Amino acid sequence: MARQIGLRGDRILRLRERLGYTQMEAAYKCGMNQGNLSQIERGQRTNVQMETLVGLAEGLKTTVEYLIGATNDPTPRPQAALDRLTEDEARWLILFRELSPFSRETVFALAQRLADSDRAAAEPTPDPVERVERQ
Repeated sequence: MARQIGLRGDRILRLRERLGYTQMEAAYKCGMNQGNLSQIERGQRTNVQMETLVGLAEGLKTTVEYLIGATNDPTPRPQAALDRLTEDEARWLILFRELSPFSRETVFALAQRLADSDRAAAEPTPDPVERVERQ
């Protein structure tokens, strides 16, 4: 099941008006239909799928963080590093930002253990014949 993300319809309305878009124009630029955009702007629909949220941010020339209320700055940052993120990495980043500081440290510790384990499993095992010859 796709993860649902909450967003701020009032911010979407203000951005659309600031850009001078009609609802129809904004909906087209965001990759959605006008009825859904109208519901979002009026606060009747506050949870959307990640792909819808990203489409809104791109179409309205802002950031996902601004649309969900995580920042008050609507200005997009340089996209070079973000463009290199895979879909899974972007999903992890959004989830990570929702965690408490304690939960973030817990996730880091677990991820470090998993990465260490994966690296160890990926190391080539010594050839048994080589070990016998060295002894």
